[in-house]
Formats: sequence, C-alpha cells, structure tokens
Amino acid sequence: MAERTGLQAEILGFIRSSNVATICCSDGSSVHAFCCFYAFDSNGIQLIFKSKADARHCHILSQNPCVSGTIISSGASILNNKGIQFEGLVIPRSASAEHRYYLKYFFAIGVEGDLYTIRIDQIKYTSSTSGKRLKLAWARNNE
Repeated sequence: MAERTGLQAEILGFIRSSNVATICCSDGSSVHAFCCFYAFDSNGIQLIFKSKADARHCHILSQNPCVSGTIISSGASILNNKGIQFEGLVIPRSASAEHRYYLKYFFAIGVEGDLYTIRIDQIKYTSSTSGKRLKLAWARNNE
C-alpha cells in the first residue's frame, strides 16, 4: 500500500501502530489543542476521530478546518522515540470512514458525538533509535 499512496512504509507503519493524536486548531485570535483516539484510513491518508459537537475544538473546526498535530510513540524516551508532525484539513466524512472508526473502536458506537475526518496533507516523521536518527517527509502534492 505504501507504493500506491506514496507514503513511506516507516510512516505508514507508525501511524497504524498508534492510537492517540494531539490536534491543534485556531479561530484566528487564539489556538486550541486537544487529544483524541483516531482510526487511520491509509487509502486516503486520513485520520478519523469522534468528538461532541459542543466541544470548543469542534466549534473552531466548523469555522476554520485547518489543523496541525502530532502523534508520538507510547513509551518514548530521550534516546528512543518515533513521531510525526502533520498538517491537514477537516473534510466531510464518508461511510467508509465511519466503518473504519467503529471497526477499531466498536464500543464508541454508544458514545455521544460525531465523527470527523482529517485529510493529512503533509507529514514529517522522525525516528531516533539507539543513536540513529531517521527523518522522512511526505506531502500530498508530491504523490
């Protein structure tokens, strides 16, 4: 699948193996960050998350759908860590996004909230393991 999307295998594997993202949004005068559990759509390079419509970030996203965020490996240390920084846009969700999210988090069906999809447009990936550092970048327009 990495060949089809242009997304490097290291990045693809890392995003698939993680569950929590920190996402940042702005209303133009202030910024707001929140953490969420996500499901990943590797075909569209999208993150799907669930949140209540009355949450501050949902109100901001309805006015300004541009986001940035991070995902870092659990158990990261100063010497061994992996993570991504990303930029993207909240887009209308598809039926496949809903299916993908509830397949991963079946218990969330009964939790109040709406699903949101972030189309990732840029990724910077860093991996530091045993003193070796790997940096990769991906952009949607470079596919």
